[in-house]
Amino acid sequence: MDDDAKPQASLFYVVTLWSTSKSQPGGIFSRIAEGTDATIQSTVRDVEFVDGFQRVSPSESYLFLNAKTDSERKVLVLWMNSSKEKKREIIRSLQAATIRCCSDKVRPVLVASTVIPSVNGVIWAGVFSAQNQQDPENSALALYNISNVQGRVKGFCTIGEKPCGSESDTELQPLSVVFKYSSMSAAAAMRSESWIVLFIGTSDGQLIKLVLDEKFTPGGRTVLFKSDDEQAVLPRLHFDPVDFKHIYIALRKQLRRVCIVQCDEYSTLKDCRASLDPLCSWCVNTHRCSTQDECSNTPWVSIPKNSLQTLLFSFQMTENSSRKITLHLSLSLESTENPTFSCTFTKESVNLCDGSDPPAVFPNCSCSFSDQLLYTGGLTVSATVTVEDQKITEMLTLRNCSSITEHSQSASYTQCVQCISAGCHWSSSLQHCDWTRGMQLNIQVICESVFSGWNNSSEPEILSLEPNKVSLHGRNNVLLRGRNLESVTKISIQGDLDCIPKESPVFDRSSDTLRFHIPPSGTKGTVKVCVVTPDDRCHGNSTITYSSQPSCTGIQPTVTWSSGGRMIYVQGSNLELVESVTVHPFDKVLKTQYSASSGDMWFHSPPYDGGGQFSLLLNVENSTVDCGYYLSYQSDPKFIRFTTFPVANDLQVNIQKKADMLNLRMNEVTVTGLQGDQLYQCVLEKIESNAVICTIKGESGAVTAVDTVTMRHDLNEEKRKDITDAPHHNRVNILVPFEANGTLITCGTFKYGYCEVLDINDITNSIYYESDILVGPQQNEKSVAFIAGSYLLVGKKEDDAKAQDARYSVASLWNTLQSQPGGIFSRTAEGSDAIIQSTVRDVEFVDGFQRVSPSESYLFLNAKTDSERKVLVLWMNSSKVKKIDIIKSLQAATIRCCSDKVRPVLVASTVIPSVNGVIWAGVFSAQNQQDPENSALALYDISNVQGRVKGFCAIGEKPCGSESGTELQPLSVVFRYSSMSAAAAMRIESWIVLFIGTSDGQLIKLMLDEKFTPGCPIVLYKSDDERAVLPRMPFDPVDFKHIYIALKKQLRRVSVVSCAKFSTLKDCRAALDPLCGWCVNTQRCSIQDECTKSSWLFTPKDSLQDLLVSFQVWAEKSSSKITLHLSLSLESTGNPTFSCTFITGSVKLCDGSDLDAVFPNCYCSFSDQLLSTGGLNISAEVAVGDQKITERLVLKDCLNIKDNSPSASYTQNNVSLRGRNLESVTKIRIRGDLECIPKESPVFDRSSDTLRFHIPPSGTKGTVKVCVVTPDDRCHGNSIITYSSQPSCTGIQPTVSWSSGGRKIHVQGSNLEFVESVTVNSSYRHYDLKTQYNTNSGDMWFHSPKCYYYNYECGSLSLHVGNSTVDCGYLSYEHDPLITGFTSLQVAKDLQVNIEKRADMLNLSMNEVTVTGLQGDQQYQCVLEKIKSYSVICKIKGKFGAVPTVDKLNISVGDFYIILRVYGDFSESSSEPLLTDTAPQAVTTSLRRPREIYVQE
Repeated sequence: MDDDAKPQASLFYVVTLWSTSKSQPGGIFSRIAEGTDATIQSTVRDVEFVDGFQRVSPSESYLFLNAKTDSERKVLVLWMNSSKEKKREIIRSLQAATIRCCSDKVRPVLVASTVIPSVNGVIWAGVFSAQNQQDPENSALALYNISNVQGRVKGFCTIGEKPCGSESDTELQPLSVVFKYSSMSAAAAMRSESWIVLFIGTSDGQLIKLVLDEKFTPGGRTVLFKSDDEQAVLPRLHFDPVDFKHIYIALRKQLRRVCIVQCDEYSTLKDCRASLDPLCSWCVNTHRCSTQDECSNTPWVSIPKNSLQTLLFSFQMTENSSRKITLHLSLSLESTENPTFSCTFTKESVNLCDGSDPPAVFPNCSCSFSDQLLYTGGLTVSATVTVEDQKITEMLTLRNCSSITEHSQSASYTQCVQCISAGCHWSSSLQHCDWTRGMQLNIQVICESVFSGWNNSSEPEILSLEPNKVSLHGRNNVLLRGRNLESVTKISIQGDLDCIPKESPVFDRSSDTLRFHIPPSGTKGTVKVCVVTPDDRCHGNSTITYSSQPSCTGIQPTVTWSSGGRMIYVQGSNLELVESVTVHPFDKVLKTQYSASSGDMWFHSPPYDGGGQFSLLLNVENSTVDCGYYLSYQSDPKFIRFTTFPVANDLQVNIQKKADMLNLRMNEVTVTGLQGDQLYQCVLEKIESNAVICTIKGESGAVTAVDTVTMRHDLNEEKRKDITDAPHHNRVNILVPFEANGTLITCGTFKYGYCEVLDINDITNSIYYESDILVGPQQNEKSVAFIAGSYLLVGKKEDDAKAQDARYSVASLWNTLQSQPGGIFSRTAEGSDAIIQSTVRDVEFVDGFQRVSPSESYLFLNAKTDSERKVLVLWMNSSKVKKIDIIKSLQAATIRCCSDKVRPVLVASTVIPSVNGVIWAGVFSAQNQQDPENSALALYDISNVQGRVKGFCAIGEKPCGSESGTELQPLSVVFRYSSMSAAAAMRIESWIVLFIGTSDGQLIKLMLDEKFTPGCPIVLYKSDDERAVLPRMPFDPVDFKHIYIALKKQLRRVSVVSCAKFSTLKDCRAALDPLCGWCVNTQRCSIQDECTKSSWLFTPKDSLQDLLVSFQVWAEKSSSKITLHLSLSLESTGNPTFSCTFITGSVKLCDGSDLDAVFPNCYCSFSDQLLSTGGLNISAEVAVGDQKITERLVLKDCLNIKDNSPSASYTQNNVSLRGRNLESVTKIRIRGDLECIPKESPVFDRSSDTLRFHIPPSGTKGTVKVCVVTPDDRCHGNSIITYSSQPSCTGIQPTVSWSSGGRKIHVQGSNLEFVESVTVNSSYRHYDLKTQYNTNSGDMWFHSPKCYYYNYECGSLSLHVGNSTVDCGYLSYEHDPLITGFTSLQVAKDLQVNIEKRADMLNLSMNEVTVTGLQGDQQYQCVLEKIKSYSVICKIKGKFGAVPTVDKLNISVGDFYIILRVYGDFSESSSEPLLTDTAPQAVTTSLRRPREIYVQE
């Protein structure tokens, strides 16, 4: 870039040739060339040079740069002939081209590049970026042939050239895109014969090795290095010039030399071959996997070229004229020499071969035997291949080829698979199995013809797994429910990063259930589970999620009373995995309870008659998690006396109690007063340390006194003792605007309840207030209230209902005006209350509304009886004048959802604006948030609710309701999700736009067409802490492009349109958002009211499933002409400029006889001779205004098209995919539930029945769907992958270790089961330490390393998780604990031992220290009593008589210990105190191995 260029300049220097010798014209460091500067100029100011190199023979130079203008960014290559002698001639040889990447998305920025060593041509690899690191496929590594760069690019020219460059360049397209990743930053390459080995640096600090074959097919990737702190790898990677097996990578302030071969990791020939690394092969003489230069004068057995997708073993069978069978076996290996090679074929340890075969010659061998061995139905052969000292054994199943289909009337897919798998030949034309006639290994292609007739009705199916979430330690006795399970032999479990699936045997079965064990896992995440049948196929599609160990961050309360039974809540994460709690040290195991809806986990404290602190262990499967917090015991609360005094009609009771630390909660204490036989509930007002204050309400006249108070302070027992008026709390439970009256009605629970009418325009102005009236719910129950006609309709659960009541009030009509009969806030109607009653006690009102014209009211509620739960709608005609007439107009119906599973609970709902009828949308729940489809959003027509439901009626009606209501079924179920919690809707002409809130804090937009077909869900908002969206979501009444959502303690205003993020017409249409269209004049995606005086192009109705470009072809009967009709799925408010161009090769296709294009249609006629060759590839370019849309069309002769559709089933989520007919698969498509545009991953390895591909990173947790894509862009198959969250570290305990190491350090946090190791970093070295994890307890720990830098932090801690690290604070070090002496003291029959130590900050715990005393040969356990900073106190219990003294102590701290022995007597002149009981005293140092220290006695 020209440093001194001024903004107003029109040309800038970008490339300069400088002299390097004084003999050159102008002298050294001159850029003069024949009177002018030897420079290349550009009209583009913003350029960035990324790479460049000179090719030696022929001498030519390449420069690679990024160019940015106002309208676009692009990557350019500049080429010059550097063999010219004069600088001017080199500059004038300039050629240039634009480099494009890639077909899936535009990546206009070059990040790094490398040249791939090649004999012919120049193969170059570039890392291209879309500049969006949140995208898991943001960067792509693509290969190009840049041998023949020709032409120019606009804006780049030699000095003085006018105009500066012309757009005559050829655009370079990739030969292959071999890798995609979120953030590649560097690249280097080497060639090993026909193999290419790429080394890729990333912005998150990884060095990745990728192998390509000569067709540029990528193999598996290997991570060679991962930085601890995710520092980016800088673009330049340099091979070690002396040792080519190493590469240098640069990170910020760091240079690393990394080994690029890892052959030593593979200990057998089979594993060495399976690595698919061309740098590593088996060295016969040294018996190890090594590079070729380490294997001299001996065969080096390697992977053949183009064998990335080939199995190691292949075999075939032939039959000769004498009915002899010959088995031909071949290894996919090659060697630099002929190694010793032999094959052995045995049947049940007996040699199979008849001895007539030629000797085995690497890599082939054969075995002949009589065909009589096959007529028994099959033959299992053990084939052992020996290459020098390496033996590889495979079990082969051989069958009589002709007998596989000879008794079948029609061939089946299974027979075809059996035929090929048995080494036989399948005749596609005859649908018959016979002996081999040539190579035929691809089962899917061969068996495709019979797949369509294959009956899979009796295949095993998986319906559910219980449980489907387990800890990393796995789970025993998992229940699998399904169908057709009789033939299942085992369970296959495949993780995202597992190349080889785990298998678990079935230990209990029926036709519809299986039981098996889930094995442990080293990583968190979702694994795929399928059932395996005897043909080794895997069926079903289910998942189990390995989750991190539970973590405990605290308990509440931390103190319990001695009689036990207090509810103790455990705080932390993943607590649903906890099975029980152990209270230590008396090891009492207590059952826990867990609420899936609240996430609370609790247990009841056990009784204990004493004090002290007790640790808690959470039990999870076969492991425990130390809660790290203590439960303390105190005496039961002591209530002393009580006093009373009247307050108005109420009686306040003040109960005095002994002060304690129990911190009693309101829900733990109940108080009842008695006056004679009359019971009074005393409502708690306040609990203090020394008092409980409650009030007895004077409902039936003043309560003058009570003579007894009964208290129940816990859930298990009552306490009676003979033994305050606090401010009242208020909760607003009704807030309803009455817009026609200009008022706002508000009601609450203050004292006995109240209602108030406020001026809606000035809510400080109170129009009317009435107390002692409870209109809304008294308790914290859900309720619904709105204006129905001119009355206030309230639906709620009855507050004062008693268990013996037969009917309960569920809906009431209240007056809103003084002029109404009975006055304001009266529910009286013609002598009785205007209420709807129910025989069902347990009701929950969810929603309700009034329709204006006609005036009718709807209430939606959940009803629960002993036998069922169901959702009901109550309808009333609110146009009636009298309340009783409205009540008596009651109609009701049951609402059912859905056909796939019962979801009997309504969570939220909304009305969809409609001209005709009432379309209503409800969110229904199955009450199982572990189910990814727990909740469903369904649409209903509720225009005509008729009939009644049993148990709901107008007051006084007998019987109360009859089951005559119609059940409402969904018009459409439009969305399913684990946890929807809110819904709102708007209508845009024929489109419906739904807004869905979720319990994990998301706001989702979903479009429906007029047939209720859903489009792609779009996430508009995601809360940071996954707080649930509350059910009510009002639109902004002024700006309808925004919606308000409520979360706990938070209100958000969220935009409902995001048109601006779509920069092209194609992207704007692909969004399928009816609120967004393309504004032709402003050239941007916008809403219609932002596009005036211009054509606005938008999505037509009922086109959610239509492609943007569609076409048809037909033949003219009167001529040999074909007409192609192309149409865009777009509508416009005006007639935009519109044209079409059709090109085949580089020639225009159309003959010019067609009509002019008229938006959105155009035509192209051409000769049918162009189709007779078997097909025609066409590039169709459609121009709408300034927007150009290009599509590749493949036209074929319609009469000669045959179907070859693949079908796939999956057994793996990540690396391996099994299926059928996979030969035509081009890529893998991965789509999340909330992603409109799927991610795509190339296939890098394949065999006859498997594909291998990379799962891209994800920015969000959750489940994604996987399918395989064929060249026609159709997606086949149905499987899922689950992304899970990264671990977090909240601290370590203890935070200090002793210097000699080995202290057990517990890591606190969440999802710690993902952690593979810990690094302790100091300024001198790094310690990589293995971690241990207990899936039952969720506890993760490591043992501290040695570190002798006392009083300093030895270093920071990093947790290693896959290819990333998590910072985990610091570990400090102190001296080893130093014992300075001990004394003993007789206490009754016990001997107390006081061990003195130097004060330190180690905070030794009781389980880290053990002390044993010895008297002669008698050994005594010294039970620890207390550990202080400067001493350890323990007692030797005198169980079998008094223990007078000990002459020897064994003290163990961690994994080292000390032996102390007494010698001699103390003298008075000793610096230590004289001990009258001659108890021993010793001084010593701590040692790793035991050492005896003698002290004079």
